[in-house]
Amino acid sequence: MNLEKKKALKRQTILKAATACFENRSYDEVTLDEVATEAGVGKGTVYLYFRSKEDLFLQLAVEGVDEMVAQVKELTQMTALPFVERFERIILALAGFFMRRHGFIRLMNQAMSEQLNEGFCRHREQMRNAMMTFIGQGVKEGALRRDCDVAELEMMLIGPLVFRARNQGHSHPVSPEVLSRLIWSAIKHD
Repeated sequence: MNLEKKKALKRQTILKAATACFENRSYDEVTLDEVATEAGVGKGTVYLYFRSKEDLFLQLAVEGVDEMVAQVKELTQMTALPFVERFERIILALAGFFMRRHGFIRLMNQAMSEQLNEGFCRHREQMRNAMMTFIGQGVKEGALRRDCDVAELEMMLIGPLVFRARNQGHSHPVSPEVLSRLIWSAIKHD
């Protein structure tokens, strides 16, 4: 195994350990010593990959955003499919994405320092831009409402997905399929 692969594997090991540490605890309760112990590495090794606990947490929180943005862009380009089918695929992908990160969505409110906020906002903007391009396409195709602007439609789409993930484990969860139909009925063009 070459050096780059070893580094990538070590980084993933640390991220996996950090995920386990942050999963059911508050941001302030987790230390880099605990993450290092969970990963089976020294604390110095953690610092080779992450500048601080905030940097590690940010990398966990945004992990997978680039892949999700790429998936949204890919679905945006699949114009041979009816828009409603592309919409359903995006909703299901986003629902899964947010649910896998429900713990970090919850923790972001606790750990929101200026550094974390800036880093998270950069990644959030990438996702938002990809979604607004997709939604703008739906408006142009006549599939989505024209009485709201694209940013408002994006909030109507993303808000319920984030809320669903943030409240995982509470009361009666709404399935992604039901949520997709509800969001679609709210933003589709009649």
